[in-house]
Amino acid sequence: GQTLEPGLPLLWLAQGQRGAAQAAIRRAVGEPQPPHRRAAVLAACVEIMIDGSELQAARAAANELTAMTALSEARYLRALNAQATGSLLLAEGDAAGALRLLRQAWIDWQDLDAPFEAGRVRVLLGMTCRALGDEETAQLEFDAARRVFERLGAAPDLARVDGLRTPAAASSDGTLTSRERQISR
Repeated sequence: GQTLEPGLPLLWLAQGQRGAAQAAIRRAVGEPQPPHRRAAVLAACVEIMIDGSELQAARAAANELTAMTALSEARYLRALNAQATGSLLLAEGDAAGALRLLRQAWIDWQDLDAPFEAGRVRVLLGMTCRALGDEETAQLEFDAARRVFERLGAAPDLARVDGLRTPAAASSDGTLTSRERQISR
């Protein structure tokens, strides 16, 4: 009896079913939703479209989320928006611009007592620090995220952060994840 978005498209993305995730989130964005649900769908759209290197679609969703946030003082919306827009800036190659927004998102998620979301932002902060050439701080962010995911039993996120904890330059096979390739672009 619950709507499937944004959870199911995000699950498909985590399972590597990018096409299914993109199709489902595009459909969901095209449908009317109550504002609280719409914000979550838009944030998921940004994440899914960034993963598929569809930055124009991600930008459109982020812009709509920013407009929603401007009409509200809800800290939840501010955190969602800062995380989505920060991750988009990172994907677009503006790590310095992303850093401020992602740090604000982390503060907001902490204040909202949302450890999982705060942990996900710490992963993004680690990637941002790495993109800025600050590998030591990147490792600190990854380690902090790892502790959160371990405590929560978030195995997929734990595996992802473990893969990121090895500096890209020192990876054994020299390959980058799709997210790392986006950042380098």
